[in-house]
Amino acid sequence: MDWTTATLSRVPDDQDAPILIDTDRPERTISWRQYNAAVRGIAAGLQAEGLQSQDCVALLCENDVYYHTLGHGVIAAGGIFCPMQTSEKPAEITHQLKAASVKWMFSSPRLFDLALQSAKAAGLPESQVVLYDPPGVDAGSNVQSRLSRMLPADVSSWRNPNIDKDPKSIMALRMFSSGTTGVPKAANISHAALLSQLHQPGFYLEKSSANSTRAFVCIPLYHATSLMAYNNAVAGPQTTCITAEKGTGDVPRLFDLIREFKITATLLPPRFLMPFANCKREGTRPAEDVVNLETVRIGGSAINADHIKVFRDTFPRCNLLVGYGTTEVGTIAIITDANDFVPGRVGHIMPDAQVKFIDPTTLEEVPHGEVGEICVRGPQIFSGYHDNPEGNASSLLPDSAGDWFRTGDKGYFDDASSQIAITGRYKEIFKVASKEVSPDEVENVLMQLPAIEDAAVTPVPARHDENELEVRAYVVPKDKSAPIAAEDVAIFVAEKLSRHKVPTGGVIFCDQIPRNAMKKVVRRKLNELVALKGSREWLCVEH
Repeated sequence: MDWTTATLSRVPDDQDAPILIDTDRPERTISWRQYNAAVRGIAAGLQAEGLQSQDCVALLCENDVYYHTLGHGVIAAGGIFCPMQTSEKPAEITHQLKAASVKWMFSSPRLFDLALQSAKAAGLPESQVVLYDPPGVDAGSNVQSRLSRMLPADVSSWRNPNIDKDPKSIMALRMFSSGTTGVPKAANISHAALLSQLHQPGFYLEKSSANSTRAFVCIPLYHATSLMAYNNAVAGPQTTCITAEKGTGDVPRLFDLIREFKITATLLPPRFLMPFANCKREGTRPAEDVVNLETVRIGGSAINADHIKVFRDTFPRCNLLVGYGTTEVGTIAIITDANDFVPGRVGHIMPDAQVKFIDPTTLEEVPHGEVGEICVRGPQIFSGYHDNPEGNASSLLPDSAGDWFRTGDKGYFDDASSQIAITGRYKEIFKVASKEVSPDEVENVLMQLPAIEDAAVTPVPARHDENELEVRAYVVPKDKSAPIAAEDVAIFVAEKLSRHKVPTGGVIFCDQIPRNAMKKVVRRKLNELVALKGSREWLCVEH
């Protein structure tokens, strides 16, 4: 069955009750009846505009209550929806447009000029850049090509082109993941895989009772977990409340929203555990503000055991779910019982997932219980990176019974806890403030500076929080007697890339970058380098 048939056939008893709520503007809600009409209208409008089967349609937008309703309309029209990672840098947007082979691009009013600039650089015609102005959004623009003008008064012409097609062979989503080998890649997710992820038990949140879960999304909607929280609303199990990502750093504000909208479940980045607990412990907000909160899911990066304990001591009634997964395969493992948490363990393997551990050099499976690279397969696995044979070759292990995805994580199966244990990463992607950083991407920008001969990037513990990371760049200047200023190097990167990719952890000048016989950076030796004159360990860059 295709995604559209499956979701539009799940008609709730009360079609007029809100299933999606904009917490920043509470008057903006979507009922199932409105969702159903919007999906059909968007699909009919896109088909009338000439959208072809499996054309990729992207959205560049802040969190919005209609975000994935647009995406579901794209899918219903026979297209592939691409939720774009938001950025203020044209080069990053242009890369995404090219990597995903985007044919149509929607953009919020605030980002529309950036969208036009990026589309031009990517070779996308201006006529196929459309202003995203769903109900309740003040476009404030004279742009003629806009979503509201594409919607037909009569949607009876719409026909679902996905019916009777193999759901494994038609793509529903093209989502960005940094993957394991470099800059963001566009992961193809089929109708079958998307439905499988929706059906994963305990994937997002446990229902407190029938249709009573009120889930809260405070992380960007282009993330896979936010997508599933949205999908769980249209599929019936819960009401999902959404805030714009610009407010996610204000923990007291999150308390206010949890109280105001009687939130029962939410997802938090690991770095929010202590600030969230301290908001109650220090009396910034009273305990009554979160009295309805029953479930919190944590995922996305390494989890500090002490922070887990503090959180559970502070909120003893709250069920803390620890999850492990990727964009490419959804949830791999999960912990739902507080007594199951063991430091370094990330959960019990999901029923529909198969996991094995391999030697990353020989690609052979290691003996049970030994450390190896974690590989996953199952019905929820993605269909490969779009137009990226190199990325697919390095990330997928072909198998007649189904390809295995190489996560890049280093770990083993722990018999004592019956969980996956993670001990590190074989591959080099790391996270700053829960956002992924590819060393390759930053190094490529550094090498654009004429004054730099060679460069390498690595994470270092953040200056104010040893559990967080910052980017540090090691640079070989062409003129060692008069190297470029460290601040100028950081500013150059800030002009090209997002803030979390800037080397605020320092710019260290050195004689040479340690590389192996294959000329790959030996990152473990970077911190052994002797810093030359002009090096700076910590930088503040305003851009």
